[in-house]
Amino acid sequence: MIKLVLSDMDNTLVPFGNRRVSDFTRKAIHTLLEETDIAFGPCTGRDYVELMRLFSLDEACMQTGVMSTGKRVLYKGKTISLSIFDHKTLQGVADALADEKNMFLVCYPEKTNLFNPAYVVGPLDKDILADYERKLVFVSGIVDQVPDDVDLLPQQLRAQARRRTWSAVAKRWPQLVQTCTPCRLSLSGLTCFPRVCPS
Repeated sequence: MIKLVLSDMDNTLVPFGNRRVSDFTRKAIHTLLEETDIAFGPCTGRDYVELMRLFSLDEACMQTGVMSTGKRVLYKGKTISLSIFDHKTLQGVADALADEKNMFLVCYPEKTNLFNPAYVVGPLDKDILADYERKLVFVSGIVDQVPDDVDLLPQQLRAQARRRTWSAVAKRWPQLVQTCTPCRLSLSGLTCFPRVCPS
């Protein structure tokens, strides 16, 4: 008897170059969740907030999942496991990758929202990063080293990501501009999402 379905995201639920999971696929996920006792979720290197973007803010599609390459595991809305690497470990990985061509560390602040980018650590050609961002619908900010305070993004990176993310959100959901003050992140008729609200 099937109890759990996990799916990769990149080039599986979200074909390369697409900005989100299709409405058809999300509807199929909802049908599975509503008509069976089978849990569904993503199994991916992406973190929760990135998944919110890809699932069009539809949290029902990600109540279960293996996220951040296994560092966050959810089952039916409950956190089963959460592992956070310390600064020294992350910087060690970044240092090991520093001399490798076109390789870089991507890490996420522990506390984040839709307007915060992930950190891309190390020397990197901006064109290579732009290609990576385009293919994987990824919002990032380049830093030389892993920031000491992984909960706090530098203001410049936050502002840069906010502009790019808000532009993408506004194109997808024009009604957001008129909803949910102060965070303006809800779909019409719904309240804001406290896990991702930047206010």
